[in-house]
Amino acid sequence: MKIKSKITSPYPLQRGTKNIPLTPLIRGTGTVLLIGYLVSFSTFALFAQTLSLDSILSRIERNNPLLLSYQYKANAVDELVKGAKNWNAPIVESGFNQTPYIFKGGGSFVVTAEQDIPNPKKLQAKEDYLKSLSVLEKNEASFTKNDLFAWAKKAYYARYISERKIKIIEENIHLINFIIELSSSQIANGKSDLQSVYKAQAELYTLEAMKAHEQGLIQQANVQLNYFMNQTSQTNFEIDSNIELENYLTQLMDTSNSFIQKNRSDIQKLDNTINALKLNKNLAVSQLKPDFGVKVEHYSSFASSWQFSLMGKISFPMAAWSSKELKAMAASTDIQIQAVEQEKINAINSANQQLNMAIAELKSEYVEVDDYKNKVIPTLKKNFEVNLLAYQQNTNDLYMTLMAWKDFQAAQTDYLYHLEQAFNAETDYERALEKK
Repeated sequence: MKIKSKITSPYPLQRGTKNIPLTPLIRGTGTVLLIGYLVSFSTFALFAQTLSLDSILSRIERNNPLLLSYQYKANAVDELVKGAKNWNAPIVESGFNQTPYIFKGGGSFVVTAEQDIPNPKKLQAKEDYLKSLSVLEKNEASFTKNDLFAWAKKAYYARYISERKIKIIEENIHLINFIIELSSSQIANGKSDLQSVYKAQAELYTLEAMKAHEQGLIQQANVQLNYFMNQTSQTNFEIDSNIELENYLTQLMDTSNSFIQKNRSDIQKLDNTINALKLNKNLAVSQLKPDFGVKVEHYSSFASSWQFSLMGKISFPMAAWSSKELKAMAASTDIQIQAVEQEKINAINSANQQLNMAIAELKSEYVEVDDYKNKVIPTLKKNFEVNLLAYQQNTNDLYMTLMAWKDFQAAQTDYLYHLEQAFNAETDYERALEKK
C-alpha cells in the first residue's frame, strides 16, 4: 500500500530518533467546516456562563420551587400563630320582650350583649402548638435542601467526569488515526496485517461511539442541574474545569450519634415532632379547663321602670361524661410519642450507617484513585510508548501495539470511574453529616 503523505507520532520519540511528519487532516471544504465549528464553539463559550458548584447550590437554595414551597408553608403557619389567641366575637341582640299583640302599654324593649371569655391557658397552648408546626416545615425544608444538594453535586461531578472522558477519547481518536496511517506503511515490510488494521479501525469507531455516549450524559446532567435551579432545560453553562477531592480522611468531622442528632435536620424534625405532639397533648388537656362568659341585658319597659340583668357563666368540661374524648386523645398522643422516639432511634442508626459506609468507601476509593493516577497509568503509558516506538522502528507488530494502547486507555477510563466514585462517596459523607 502506497503512502502519499507523511505523518508524525503524537508521542515524541527518544532523543536521536527521527519523527515522521503529520499528515494534514483537513483540506478544502473540511477547513471551512472546521472554521465554522470553531466560530460556533467560540460564540457558545463567549455567552455560556461558568458556574462553580457553590454558585449552583446557591441558585438551588434561592430558586428551587420545592424549597420555596416549604418557606411559604412555614409563613402560612406563622400567620395562623398571629390569630391563636383570638376571642369569639361578641353577640348583640335586640327585640321586644313579653309585649302583647294588642299594645296597651305592657312589655319591654330588650338589648342584650354577650361575650365569651376563653381560658388564657387554652389560648397559650394553641399558640405554642401552632408555633411548633412552623418549625416542622423549616426542618423539612432543610432536609429536602440537603437531598437536592447531594443530587446536584453528583450531577455536577458526572458532567465533570464526562468532559474529562471526552478529552481522553479525543486524544485516543487522534492516536488511533495516527496508528492506522502508520500501519499502512508497515504492511509492506510485514509488520502489520489487514486484520490488525481493521481492528484499529473498529477501535476508532468504538471511541466515536463512546464520545457520543459521554456527550449524551453531559446533556442529561445539564437537564438535571437546570431542573434543580429552576431554569429551562436548554440553558447552557460551563462548569469548573478542575475539581479536586476534599480528602476527608485527613479532616474527618465528629461522627458520634450526639453530633448527628444535633446537625441532621431530619432527626431534628423528629425531635420537634415529639415536641409538637407534647404540645398537642397539652392543648387537648387544656380543653378540660373551664371557659368563662358574661351577659348583660337591658329592659326598656313600656309600663314600669327600666331594668337590667348581668349574668356570668363558666363551663365545666372536666365532667366525667364530657371529658372522655379529651382523655383518650391525650393517651393516644403518648403512644404516638413513643412511636416517634423509636423512629428517631432508627433514623440516628441509619445516618450513622450511611456515614460509616461513606467513610469505608472513601478509604478504598482514595487508594484506588492514587494508585491509578501515580502508578498504573504512568506505567501503562510508558509500556504503550515503548511498544509504539518499537512499532515505528519495525521491531514490533501492530497487534501488540494495539493491546498496549488498549491497556493504557482502559486504565484512563478506570481512573475516571474511581474518581467519580470518590466524588460520590464524598457527597454521601457530606449528605450524612448534612454539610454543604
